[in-house]
Amino acid sequence: MTAADASTPPLTWEEAGDWLETAKYYWVVTSRSDGRPHARAVWGVWLEPRFHFTTSPETVMARNIAATGHATVHPESAVDVVIIEGSVRRTEGQAFAEAGHAYETKYGTKVDPNDPGMPFHSLEAETAVGWKAQDPRGSAMRWTFGR
Repeated sequence: MTAADASTPPLTWEEAGDWLETAKYYWVVTSRSDGRPHARAVWGVWLEPRFHFTTSPETVMARNIAATGHATVHPESAVDVVIIEGSVRRTEGQAFAEAGHAYETKYGTKVDPNDPGMPFHSLEAETAVGWKAQDPRGSAMRWTFGR
């Protein structure tokens, strides 16, 4: 059976959310001031509608986020694909506590809220696309999130 013959149902948000929750590694993509893309692998946690991750303020990624306020993230899989685009800001307060707990549970590493060297950032989902590799056309979906 070829991809054109496949009868894969459209990807559901529940499936996409599961992929976001269970992945161990993610790619965060930002834009440099001259428009060139910048991609880095990170650990992170998905707590809908936000993806939480750490990065040092000294990194290219952090400087790009500070300049544009936007990024894209997707789990490492190229088979089960979900790509989130959104705005990024520092994670603080209750959101930090929840993300920190989820991060520690997932990776066994605690994020210190007083460590200025690796602050949490939150990418708030604005749009998402996703598909299954066995039938990208039949399973492809796009979602838009309210602010």
